Amino acid sequence: MTNTTTLIQSLKLIEAWHDGKTDWTELRGMPLVSETCRNAIDALEQQAAQIDALRADAERMRVALNVIAERQSSEWPERCRINVQTARSVLDLIDGIDAALRQEQPKGEGA
Repeated sequence: MTNTTTLIQSLKLIEAWHDGKTDWTELRGMPLVSETCRNAIDALEQQAAQIDALRADAERMRVALNVIAERQSSEWPERCRINVQTARSVLDLIDGIDAALRQEQPKGEGA
């Protein structure tokens, strides 16, 4: 697997060649365009899988916090009640950030 920096450099060089800003000689020694594209696809699929896993973790955390909040009693120390409220607020903030990011993506992109 190609590291991200090398992949980005390769894609930029291919783009420059495509746009006529460089000639083919600068492409010598770099992976084939098809290989670079495959590497880019692999990297994006891995990133998407990681994002999906993080979202699933956040959802499990949200469910757990909701269960804890429902079972709270006045006998719990104040510190515990505040920690649950804070964690739920953080998850709400993350939801807002996700929603804003989805709105900024061009159509056809995003989860």
